[in-house]
Amino acid sequence: MNNKIKYAISLPIIVAAILAGTALYNASGAKAAEATNSSLIQTIAQKFGLSQDDVQKTVDDYRSSNRADRQANQDAKLDQAVTDGVITDNQKNLIISKRSEIRATEQKNRDEMQKWMSDNGIDHSKLQTYMGNGAGGHSGRGMGRGI
Repeated sequence: MNNKIKYAISLPIIVAAILAGTALYNASGAKAAEATNSSLIQTIAQKFGLSQDDVQKTVDDYRSSNRADRQANQDAKLDQAVTDGVITDNQKNLIISKRSEIRATEQKNRDEMQKWMSDNGIDHSKLQTYMGNGAGGHSGRGMGRGI
């Protein structure tokens, strides 16, 4: 089977695997999901004889598209709330600003915890077996998502 046909046939399977990986990413710690996704990408590439870079690009494109779709959906709902008189346009802008601020803070907290663990000789990947994907063992939300 020629590689282009194999790639075209494999793409829906890859997308399904990406969906599962993305669900894992959203439900668990980001660091754990990165390791799992890296392994998943490698497995898919090997299984279907694809370039690991091509599979990674497909995953990245999917995530980017999904993120943009979620953002557009959230913005459309806020626009509707303005139209319905639930909030003002100024309040909508405040919500968008706060949402961005919170996301930046969450990432800063994840980075800080990763650094702290590394500085203290703690290997998070080894802790997953004992504490789940989040250090608190509560679906990645115990001590901060993604640690």
